Amino acid sequence: MKNSMSSTQSTSSTESSTPHTHQNRRTYEKRLQRLFNTIKQFPTLETPITYPKSYIQPTPENRYPRANFHDIIYANVNAMVPNIDVGYHSGKSPEEMMLHIELCKSYINSLTKDYMSKCNAQLDKIYETESKKNIIKNFDITRVDNLPDELKNIIFEYLLPETKIDYFLAKHPNYEANLVSLLNVKKTRLFRKEIYDRYYTSDIYGYHSKRRRCIAEDSTMARNLTRKDQFVGDTNRLFMTFKNAVPITQEDHTFFKTRALKILKTMIYFGRKPVKPPKAPKPEKASKTKATRKPRTKQTPTTTTTE
Repeated sequence: MKNSMSSTQSTSSTESSTPHTHQNRRTYEKRLQRLFNTIKQFPTLETPITYPKSYIQPTPENRYPRANFHDIIYANVNAMVPNIDVGYHSGKSPEEMMLHIELCKSYINSLTKDYMSKCNAQLDKIYETESKKNIIKNFDITRVDNLPDELKNIIFEYLLPETKIDYFLAKHPNYEANLVSLLNVKKTRLFRKEIYDRYYTSDIYGYHSKRRRCIAEDSTMARNLTRKDQFVGDTNRLFMTFKNAVPITQEDHTFFKTRALKILKTMIYFGRKPVKPPKAPKPEKASKTKATRKPRTKQTPTTTTTE
């Protein structure tokens, strides 16, 4: 029995190792699944509880309260507790039932450690975000304009997308009015194609898209707008939707902030006045010297005498 207990403790220590990097996440999940499959081989009368009884007291407004996370987790964890009476009834030995108990403890312990590490990672993210906010607050982005272009481009590579958005909004406060005033028929077609083909796509607004949960329901765009001010207003609303999208994951945060920056830069680009190159000065024509005319002398008629 002692040998079996020592073997279970060694297996539990290896199976309950918490992943610390993204590389061994898949290995950890496979080990956890293998541990759970081993637990399923032991006899039990319980099945996964998908609709547990809610502990919320019904009210006249909510007569049938739905189960929440606590109800589901609490009910299923209790359902996984080994039933020794069922083990004896199934003819299991004490060593096998002890192994069952140790495996269940190891499985729950592994889930707890992984959950705690994820919570600690979120705490570290708070500290990192607050330190970045302090750095950005003390960084005066307006001074960048006075730097050479090469140095300015290097600095911009290290800025976050949200910082770049704030910079362009401060530099071009009238971007929407400029876009309405400068769009003609040809530029409106190009602008509309640019927005629809690149940003108003099915990977966001598709029915099965997971990113749709990050944005508001009323952020759709009409495709048959005839007036350019309406289309510009819809485009600006799309930009604000992406800018204020809910960052459910870090990938979603980066995705929507990057797209919002691209939409803003597109609106600024189409709304800027084309700078006409200065006309080359016309070459000065060489001044022609007027020829001085000689004054005309009156010719006296000659008379002939006849003899």
